[in-house]
Amino acid sequence: MNKSINMKVYYIDGTEQSFEWEVDDSQDRFSIVSSLKKSINEQYILIKTEEGELIIINKANVKHLKINAAPDKMPPEAIINAREL
Repeated sequence: MNKSINMKVYYIDGTEQSFEWEVDDSQDRFSIVSSLKKSINEQYILIKTEEGELIIINKANVKHLKINAAPDKMPPEAIINAREL
C-alpha cells in the first residue's frame, strides 16, 4: 500500500503551487524527509510529473514549503507541536 505526500510551494510573488506523489509504505517518514531535505538544499527543486514532464523550481523564487510528512523524531533545534495561525 502507498501513502500520499503533499507539498505546497509558496512563491515570493504570492502565488502557490501544490504537488502530490505516492511513496511506498515501507519508507518511514524520516527517510522521506531526509530525501526532501537533500532536494531542498540544492539551488533547484526538480519534480518529474506522471506525464513525464520535468518541473524545475528555482529556490530563489520560493518563500517557503509546506509538506505533510513530518517525522515523529525531529532534530533538537526544531519547534514541535506548533499551530499555524
